[in-house]
Amino acid sequence: MNEADQHFVAGWLSAYNAYQNQTYDITAGKDLDSIMAWVDKYCRENPLEGLQSGLLHLTSELYDKRTIKNPAKH
Repeated sequence: MNEADQHFVAGWLSAYNAYQNQTYDITAGKDLDSIMAWVDKYCRENPLEGLQSGLLHLTSELYDKRTIKNPAKH
């Protein structure tokens, strides 16, 4: 994936965190490299799907393990 795609993914995840109820961090602390590896693999395995489709699948897969509240505020 190119740098623009990486920025798009990071922005998507930030927006998801901001707008999804009861979600502080959809990635539950996973680093961007591991997220990008997941997205890259999804795109290679599903060449007819777009990046947004991959991100919908990713957020759906991560949802149950998301961080709900800011850990610093507990």
